Amino acid sequence: MINEYEQKKIDSKTIKTALEDAARVFVKVWPLQNFIACNPLCGYEHLAFDRALEVSKVELGWTDQLEEKDFRHWYAQGAMTLQGVEEQFEHCSLSTWAACFQLEDREIQLKDILRADLMAALKPPIETKPDTMLKTLLKTIGFIPEQEEENVFADKVISMIQGVELLTSEPLLEKLDEHTVKWISAYLDKGQAIWSMPNRHLGLRAAWQNLVLFDNSLCRKSHSVLKRLFTMIPQNPYEALGALLEYLEVPVGEIKSYMRWHLAQLPGWVGYIRWHVEQMDRLHDIHEPRRTLLADYLILRLCTELALCEAFVNKYDDRHATLAQVRDCLKKYPIKQELKKQFDDSGEMERRLTYIRHELSLSVEEMEILLQNYGQEILSAMKTFDHAMKSKIFREAMEATYQNNLLAKIKHNFASQSISDAENKPMMQAVFCIDNRSEQLRIKLEACGNIQTLGFAGFFGIPTRLRSYAENFSRDLCPVLMTPRYAIAETPVENKTREATHYLKTRQRFVFLKSIFQWLMKNTAGMFTYVEAFGLGHAVLMLIKTLFPQHIQYQTFLDVKPNLVSKITTASRKDGLVEGITLEEQTYYAEAALTMMGLTHDFSPVVVFCGHGSQTENNPYQSSLDCGACGGNAGGANARVLSEILNNTSVRDNLAARGIIILEETIFLAAEHNTVTDEVRFLNLNQYQHRISVAISPLLDAFKQASHLNRKSRTAILPSMMKNPISINATDWSQVRPEWGTAGNAAMIIGPRSLTENLDLKGRVFLHSYEYQSDLQGKSLEAILTGALIVAQWINGQYLFSTLDNRRFGSGSKTIHNVVGRFGVMRGNASDLQIGLPLQTLMANYSSLYHMPLRLTAIVYASWQTVDRIIRRHTLLQNLFNNQWIYLFVIDPESNEFLTHLPGGTWKTWPERLSLEGLSKHLETLQTH
Repeated sequence: MINEYEQKKIDSKTIKTALEDAARVFVKVWPLQNFIACNPLCGYEHLAFDRALEVSKVELGWTDQLEEKDFRHWYAQGAMTLQGVEEQFEHCSLSTWAACFQLEDREIQLKDILRADLMAALKPPIETKPDTMLKTLLKTIGFIPEQEEENVFADKVISMIQGVELLTSEPLLEKLDEHTVKWISAYLDKGQAIWSMPNRHLGLRAAWQNLVLFDNSLCRKSHSVLKRLFTMIPQNPYEALGALLEYLEVPVGEIKSYMRWHLAQLPGWVGYIRWHVEQMDRLHDIHEPRRTLLADYLILRLCTELALCEAFVNKYDDRHATLAQVRDCLKKYPIKQELKKQFDDSGEMERRLTYIRHELSLSVEEMEILLQNYGQEILSAMKTFDHAMKSKIFREAMEATYQNNLLAKIKHNFASQSISDAENKPMMQAVFCIDNRSEQLRIKLEACGNIQTLGFAGFFGIPTRLRSYAENFSRDLCPVLMTPRYAIAETPVENKTREATHYLKTRQRFVFLKSIFQWLMKNTAGMFTYVEAFGLGHAVLMLIKTLFPQHIQYQTFLDVKPNLVSKITTASRKDGLVEGITLEEQTYYAEAALTMMGLTHDFSPVVVFCGHGSQTENNPYQSSLDCGACGGNAGGANARVLSEILNNTSVRDNLAARGIIILEETIFLAAEHNTVTDEVRFLNLNQYQHRISVAISPLLDAFKQASHLNRKSRTAILPSMMKNPISINATDWSQVRPEWGTAGNAAMIIGPRSLTENLDLKGRVFLHSYEYQSDLQGKSLEAILTGALIVAQWINGQYLFSTLDNRRFGSGSKTIHNVVGRFGVMRGNASDLQIGLPLQTLMANYSSLYHMPLRLTAIVYASWQTVDRIIRRHTLLQNLFNNQWIYLFVIDPESNEFLTHLPGGTWKTWPERLSLEGLSKHLETLQTH
């Protein structure tokens, strides 16, 4: 009889396909210089949201970490209502909950028991101790096991190292992860280490094999196992994986799950490897060994797994270690008691039953009778009605409450608008990034003068690679979903060449000296020289940085002064990119940007494109606070590019021929919003100030006043600002929360500003301007839904899951972070590469969350038929909307109705209908004035 583990040789193609499929669910992780927000469960978006959570919890090993106190806090704040909780409870009710129990003359439904269990979570904890009779009762009816059955783990063990841990009590998985992190971090290092890993050009597997036998942290037995494996496995990485899996006797049907389990132990490193390999593909580097990096990574883990396990397995069997052998051992030998996973949550069940008794006003005797007669059925239902299901109900109740409030505000805002508001032509139009931090500044700016604001993706529609005048490297200033098409070089303004040259030389000296100091500090011998020569001065500098951070302004030497560099040059082709943009292409991008943002007529004398960036000290997550639309960089350079294009008279002439007429007196300016200090600096004002036809001072004062008002409002919600002035956040190297970033994000609104004008959206909404009248074919809307909306969903997903399980999808506390290889962050000295947000970004303090974990709500002002056609053309949008990763509402300008998109692709009218008749005509009137 053939053993179930016997199998034929697995071909490399099968292994490669299985590996790619196993790795598909792991999100790509960008390096720190481009730390892009991403949904860590994007590999599960083809599944309905709730189903995706269930599957990923099993495959990735994460759990919902939200606590009842969090929901009580949000309930007290009004983030959800009892009615909303009740509605969501009814939605998730199961048919098995229809049971009814007779208690003397009273009838109690199982659903009422579970409802009481749910509602009790929203009330303050009962001070009464759990009823003393409950533990005895639970044991009597068999809920608390007297003794855990042996041999129940064999069928649950996916990998060999899991089983050996159970047999031996040795922390082998921890050792395996430590070895993996040690080698992969050394291999991928980008210059942080003084001594780089030898033979990296040969690839991870070859470099590791040449060194691992000198690793004294592995015993001699492990070395002998590795030597045998190295001579046995083929050179082809996929054939080698197949040979190792055969050696382990992994059944063919379990190959993908075995590999996925290993990948899931360090998902951050796997995500970075996926990003790294993708870069090789983009560069068309077909000879680079790193293209098989993921296969080499698994070879390293499987070989190390065998090396760690075989010595222990030999205690039980003479054969070499295999998965089949370990499973057999688990069935034959006792398992260490301290590692048994007993299901004994009796204390939690006692607490819940005590709460239920109070909620249903039952006496102790009545509760005892109820459990004696119907205990098994009640407890079985309560096990099903677990923390995850409660969390789902509360989160969906908060989502519904937020949506209803937001839509009601928009509806009321429509009804209260006056046509006369449009008769006063604005003196300035300011286009901000759709980032929710810009929303707060926009409403302050509108209140400070006759200024109209709009929202657009922060890269302003031009995918460029910028080579800074003062730096020796280039940056991709476009979303990571796009590939740069143009190389743009910054040069000094013609009449500022001498001043720019002096600045450049000063900066080069500063950077050179800084590099010398860094080399001395890192070099084994040089560090002693450094301490002797500069130790005292460095100590004084550290003291000043710690006690008086507001006096440290050296960072300004690294910034490009706006009056020095402001002109974009054009040339030829370089490194596969067009260096500069032709006139025809400039016209194309200008028309596309203006059309998408709805700015095609009635231009003000001054139009400002305002990007945004952040400024912090000692912060590995700096790029996460910059503009995601610019690849984790500041957006001022993009604003300057578009303003230069639109100030070009030839471009304006071409636009006029296409129906977009820009008056001669209209000037486009570029600015950048510092989201930490709320300062707005203009990047090319000196260049064009002499051409501005209106008084510019009042408009600049409006920006200053808006910045002041925004700083003042942020003081109340940012804990660090209550003790220190806001400017200190940008220079304090001990500051763990310089700003809130996009925390609190919950919705994206795509439509005219009149939808939200005068509404304070509390900095929770991404605002993208859009005019459906200028986009009859829906092309601009399609670009927004497949571009900006996807980026917003990535941001929302990262915040959502970093909040639900910060251990797995976040990055813990910043206070224990260590930068590794100049590309990532670890907790401690050998952990997984952190893929999400630190606790300080999500929590107001050590006990309460600031960010509310809600899925993104998208509201679009356009014909629902147009939106529906766009969705049907894109599988990604179908996944996001049909599976409810994004809630979609459409305000139809023809029917004046709010419609919501349901799972399966159907539409339903939102419960309320706009009472304002002729709304579309009203908006058209606003646009024509």
